[in-house]
Amino acid sequence: MPTSALKAAFTQVDEFVRSRPERFGGAYFNFNYSAIHVWTVGGAWQDPEFVRLRETLDPGGDFIANVGTGKPLTYLTTLRNRLATKFHPGPQSKIAAVRTDPIYNAVRVQIRYSEGDVSLHRMPLALEIATIAPEIVIESVGGQFTTN
Repeated sequence: MPTSALKAAFTQVDEFVRSRPERFGGAYFNFNYSAIHVWTVGGAWQDPEFVRLRETLDPGGDFIANVGTGKPLTYLTTLRNRLATKFHPGPQSKIAAVRTDPIYNAVRVQIRYSEGDVSLHRMPLALEIATIAPEIVIESVGGQFTTN
């Protein structure tokens, strides 16, 4: 788990990133919670306000990292909404969840897998979803339908 100081820094970085969704693709903790990774769009990493925030929170440049240029949150949110509207009509849907995923700078679609279903790489629903955009990560989850 991240330290309380790193959590506090993450909150500020994440708020900054989310308030500028056309300039950033998301922020997340790395695999061992020792650093904050940020997807940028264009020159956002050098945006003077973001530089000031980074210098305030991480003066040595030790734990806030630019993981690369990604798709902006505005694009990912629009894609998520489009997928949710088309493929996740209600609790009995084969789709369990549609979320933006800052780690992959993508939209994660969870498909309920039931015994007897074909694998995801052959499932017509998964294949249809995958053709919409390359920024989609598809995964299977348990097949139990819930209403809550």
